[in-house]
Amino acid sequence: MRPEIINQPLLIATIGQPGTGKTFFASQFANTFNTPFISANSIRSLVYKKPTYDQKEEDVITTLVYLQLAETFKTKKAIVLDTPLQTKKERDDLSRIAKKAGYRLTLILMQSNDIVAQNRATDPVKPDSMTDQQYEMVLKAFEQPDIKENVIVLSGQHTFKSQLRLVINRLSSSLKPDNIQNIIDRQTRILKNK
Repeated sequence: MRPEIINQPLLIATIGQPGTGKTFFASQFANTFNTPFISANSIRSLVYKKPTYDQKEEDVITTLVYLQLAETFKTKKAIVLDTPLQTKKERDDLSRIAKKAGYRLTLILMQSNDIVAQNRATDPVKPDSMTDQQYEMVLKAFEQPDIKENVIVLSGQHTFKSQLRLVINRLSSSLKPDNIQNIIDRQTRILKNK
């Protein structure tokens, strides 16, 4: 029954400091449910050989992400978005855009031990690694979400399976009762036809 939740116009966006496991979670979630996955890091690596993570670069990446998102909204299916969304204003803007397209935005805040996150983000072996200065710059720009934002908090140090279970439970509990009943009715019909 629960994968039916993903067939709704739902935008799931990962946020948090670099190195917490946002991209890993987002890509695994998208693969699990075969949903479109839009990755700012993938776009960045195509456009910039040596990213700077400065504001001008962020503006270009955001524009490209939003162009891709506008096309993907046409599917009316769940979308997984992995983009920084550093500030509340950026998240509010995305929420308004999603709502206008008939989507509900759910934010996944990934958290991790600060030392582990910094080591992951600045690992020179990784092709998209940051310098320590870039990491500090991005970290300082991040604004923690407030209580009014629709946020699910996950630990980047837990397994994907436990993260997934928590997200699906939270998404299920946020559905309207009539939507839950429609999903139950559909699943009952499917089971009767087997």
